[in-house]
Amino acid sequence: FGRARALIPLGLVLAVPLILASAVDVPLRGETGDTTWTPASAAAVASPYDLVAGKGQLDLSSVDPKGGTVNVTAYVGAGQIIVTVPDNVALVVNAHVGMGRMLFTDGSAHSGIDVTNSFDAPAQGASKGTIVLDLKAGAGDLEVQRVS
Repeated sequence: FGRARALIPLGLVLAVPLILASAVDVPLRGETGDTTWTPASAAAVASPYDLVAGKGQLDLSSVDPKGGTVNVTAYVGAGQIIVTVPDNVALVVNAHVGMGRMLFTDGSAHSGIDVTNSFDAPAQGASKGTIVLDLKAGAGDLEVQRVS
């Protein structure tokens, strides 16, 4: 009684990391720093792609599903993840950001805390198959872009 007031500042300092950790909601494992993954084919896709912190660039522009479906999972704990897909594949995107923003191929952007978005996008031109993206960013940015 009366002496617990000294613990209030300590509780406030510890509350901030706990709030951030609950918003992250992605596994904190994998690489750190600036990382680029470039699988040369659908068979070379080594999902999941995990990044603890930094900028991850996942270039799927050489991936040809050959009429089938390729499932890709990528996570970043804190930082940015940019996924590049070819324009001749259909996309199914399931994305979640704990705290930050997401930008998609159709130009739509979403930002805030605990943001989830899913969408399907047809191939531009004759479809060579489908790429299903399951993307998560704890704190930071998530972007999906097309390349011809």
